[in-house]
Amino acid sequence: TATAIIMAGIAAGQIFVPLLLRMLQDKYGFMGATLIFSAIVSNCCVAALTFHPVTNHVKKKRVLMMQESQGKQSFPNHQYDTKEAGTVTESNARTVNILKATLKNVLEMRRLEVTLMTLGFSLLLVGYVNFIAQLPFAMYFKGHSLDEASWCVSLSAIGNTLTRILVSCVSDRKWFSRKICYITGSIIAGFFTLGTVYFLERVDGIMVCMILWGIGIGANLSVYHALLIDICGLPLYVPCLTATGLLMALTSIVSGPILGTISDYSSYGSSMVACAIMQFSSALLWVFMSSPHRSDPASA
Repeated sequence: TATAIIMAGIAAGQIFVPLLLRMLQDKYGFMGATLIFSAIVSNCCVAALTFHPVTNHVKKKRVLMMQESQGKQSFPNHQYDTKEAGTVTESNARTVNILKATLKNVLEMRRLEVTLMTLGFSLLLVGYVNFIAQLPFAMYFKGHSLDEASWCVSLSAIGNTLTRILVSCVSDRKWFSRKICYITGSIIAGFFTLGTVYFLERVDGIMVCMILWGIGIGANLSVYHALLIDICGLPLYVPCLTATGLLMALTSIVSGPILGTISDYSSYGSSMVACAIMQFSSALLWVFMSSPHRSDPASA
């Protein structure tokens, strides 16, 4: 539930950012808008400084219970030395420990389920990011204004946000299947990516497709992290995240030039169709996954 709420906040920001960027570009140009937006994003570093361990804000008795619970679970792959690095040697040792732990985490991809999960999620996110990045260009070359493109991106975020809020309310219910939600979201996203390509001549059709596309993406992203815990277990959650990030980076490096070549030699529409194929592929990979076992919130 907490993860889904965080995801809803991320999607809510996507509602206003396209409109804000468009306004900044009109007033300050590309260079000025980029500098202002980079200053805004830099506040994320300040916000991250407010992160505190949960144990700092709960009663002492509950702290002991949490520590005892964590001791039983054991987290072998990501226990780092928390000693303050007072010398260069200590700092280097900590760096080496982190690199070793990262390597161990990546080796978890040898498990078939982890590989399928990380590959499917990587394909979905790469297709999602490239589609939303190419849409304004595709609309511009079809004669639509940049303001209309900004509104379409914001409308997708509205559908995305509302879906994430809804999923956050029901994702812990026994009757709710996170796997079905993930697969359905991927299919909806892929289908309405194709719908957007079909309606590129009509801005009203694009708007409808983008709202529904946002619903699919919201349903998908809201449950992925919970599915990682359901399938791999809490002790392997961080290693699976490491594997996901690495594979996502590699997928982005490979797919970026491919999608760029498609749009250069064909059209943005063809490149967006390739993004839809990635989203459908994400759903297909999850069809072969075993049914996840719900993690016990009490034990976590």
